[in-house]
Amino acid sequence: MRISIIRFFVYVIIISSVTASAQIPRSINFQGKLTDPDGIAIEGFTNINFVLYDSITAGIPLWNSGVTTVNCTKGLFDIILGPIPLNFDQPYWMELVVNGETLIPRQPLSAAPYAMYSLTANMADTAMAVEWSNIYALPPGFADGIDDTGSSTGGTGDTMIAHWDSIRNIPPDLADGDNSGLQKVKEESSPWLTDSVIFVEGTNVTLDQAGAFITVNSSGGSDNMGDCNTRGIAINDDGGDNVVNFSDPIDMSGNDIGDVNEITAVSIDPVYLINGELYRTWVPDMVGQKTECVGEAELNGDGLFVIDLAQQPRGSDLWLFWNAVALNTIIPFVTPQGPVNLYAKIEDSKFLVASLDGTGGIPFSYRLIGIRNDFRNMTPEQTNRRDKPASTYIDIDNNSEYSE
Repeated sequence: MRISIIRFFVYVIIISSVTASAQIPRSINFQGKLTDPDGIAIEGFTNINFVLYDSITAGIPLWNSGVTTVNCTKGLFDIILGPIPLNFDQPYWMELVVNGETLIPRQPLSAAPYAMYSLTANMADTAMAVEWSNIYALPPGFADGIDDTGSSTGGTGDTMIAHWDSIRNIPPDLADGDNSGLQKVKEESSPWLTDSVIFVEGTNVTLDQAGAFITVNSSGGSDNMGDCNTRGIAINDDGGDNVVNFSDPIDMSGNDIGDVNEITAVSIDPVYLINGELYRTWVPDMVGQKTECVGEAELNGDGLFVIDLAQQPRGSDLWLFWNAVALNTIIPFVTPQGPVNLYAKIEDSKFLVASLDGTGGIPFSYRLIGIRNDFRNMTPEQTNRRDKPASTYIDIDNNSEYSE
């Protein structure tokens, strides 16, 4: 079966150090496509012998790969040939013998090997040195001249100019283009800032820093310190707790505060707007860490109600409660909405409610309380006692009153 060659692309991909006095073996990347006379691509493993000549016809073979097996996919193959002990300082042609059949014409090599030769032949015996002064487009942070002098070693040679983006293995703490300043600050709708970041005091606003603490203070006739957009700011310090103190109210403009482990506050006050007036709704205090779930149900005709908490619809209140609390800590409370005496208990994963005299058809409300699962092994004292200091607290010792 005759085989045709469509087109080949030849690139030099491996080159060892070049000297003017010795032939150093090189390797080339040879790519091509094989088809049959009908233009159908050859598939699978094929034996090819690659032979280099210095002429398009006749001549003496300069290099022979021997029989080499290539894997053709839709006719395409890619192989690295070498080492080839030639200088590539003159034209060469590649002849292919596929499964014993010599393909014609021979394929000329592209200009890549010769460009490689011309660019490297005259830099034979010395290594290149890059002077710091010859590096252009340096980040502004290095303009102070600190730790930015000296050159690489390895002898003398032609001057080489390098762009900052082309330098590899830059020390990690210099990779941001500077050796100081915050590295995790982002402006509104802007890329991450990588240069030094400076917090600037504004009108009626002052900044005080002590270690990892940054205090923002306002002064003047207004109780509102103005817009404070803190999105995208991360304050990192390995020396201890990171705290930003605000001495006046913070207006988040309806935005969320996320990723907070614990909020210490005198009171939490969700506000309702009713008939144009604002009303407070206080979050109740709870002694001990508790999770609860409330709902309504009805006794069946036999005066029973049984529900398996572990089998509730995913995402429902009871399903979430069951997965959030420690099983052995659940306490049920029930309140009948009719003339009946009820009792309730938890058996394994089942919540059971029954009337004492078998009266059925009575609706009731229930309240389930349990200790959150991550607190399951803590004693009451471990749960309730605070080890961290707090500057905001309710002074029970002095019988203090609530103050806004």
